[in-house]
Amino acid sequence: MSNHLSYGQQVNQEIEKKQYNGHLDLPLELQTDAKWKDTAYGLAMWISRIQSKLMAVRLMSLAMVGSYMDHQEVTPLDVLAWAKNDFFMEGQGIGVVYF
Repeated sequence: MSNHLSYGQQVNQEIEKKQYNGHLDLPLELQTDAKWKDTAYGLAMWISRIQSKLMAVRLMSLAMVGSYMDHQEVTPLDVLAWAKNDFFMEGQGIGVVYF
C-alpha cells in the first residue's frame, strides 16, 4: 500500500492543518481529479471535458468557493447539476454570467 499523496491531497492536508497563515480555509479542487475529469458538459460540437484547462477554470473555482461559503463540500459535479448547460458559452465553458 502506497503512502504517496497526490498534489491535491497534500495541499488539502496542509490547508486542514492551517499551515497557510492568512489564507482562506478553501479546499483545492483540481480539474484532473479522476472523480470528474472525464465528465462531459456543453452543447453539440462544443462538448468539453472538465479536464480542459481553458473550459473548466470557472467551474472549479465556483465549486471551491461554494465549499467555503456553504461550509460543506461542493464539487464540480454539484455545480454542473445546478448549472446544467444553462451557462455554457461556446469556446469559454461556463460563462461569467453566473457571477
